[in-house]
Amino acid sequence: MPGARGLPLHVSSVPVEPSADEARRLLEQELARPGYPRPSLLEIVLGWFDDLFAGVPGATPGVGVAVLVALLLLLIALLAWKLRDLRSVAEERRRRAGGLTDPSWSAVDYLAEARAHLDGGAHDRAVVAAFRALVVALDDRDLLHDAPGRTAQEVGRAAAAALPPYADRARRSAEVFDAACYGHPDGPVPGAGEPQRTSASDAEETLVLASELRAAR
Repeated sequence: MPGARGLPLHVSSVPVEPSADEARRLLEQELARPGYPRPSLLEIVLGWFDDLFAGVPGATPGVGVAVLVALLLLLIALLAWKLRDLRSVAEERRRRAGGLTDPSWSAVDYLAEARAHLDGGAHDRAVVAAFRALVVALDDRDLLHDAPGRTAQEVGRAAAAALPPYADRARRSAEVFDAACYGHPDGPVPGAGEPQRTSASDAEETLVLASELRAAR
């Protein structure tokens, strides 16, 4: 196409009225330029909630954001309540699982076992069973709750603090229990006919103390 002086004019490759697809492509190219800020994920979510409630009659600007915040607060409250409930269940299971005793055994069961071991000459095993009866007796009275990792010395100190008249005997029973259980590095608590780490009087005193604590009120 000649110009005013007869020179050819170059026509731009961009159409004067681009099609919808061409306009979208040009807009995407323009927005992709560094000068345009991109919305964050939070802004996208908040905008989506606002758009969601925009068509509700009587809805005011920002109502979607308010609803989202309310839902998040409700979710946090539910999670906190559930975690507290799970923590309570876990604490109860740990208490019932016990560290020194079997939760399915009563103080009477342990006392009977202690008496049988004592009569059979297994003094160490009698001490262990009698001390476990003592722990259950304290647990039944809510003076001490057995738990994994609790030591005999901790039991003895707790019993001495809760029951001053029994303080010396409680601490002594804890020492005898440790001697029966851990006084020899070569194996488990010895049975009848094996070398004993405690005496018959140690076992008898621990058994009597456990019986008294079970009966005391």
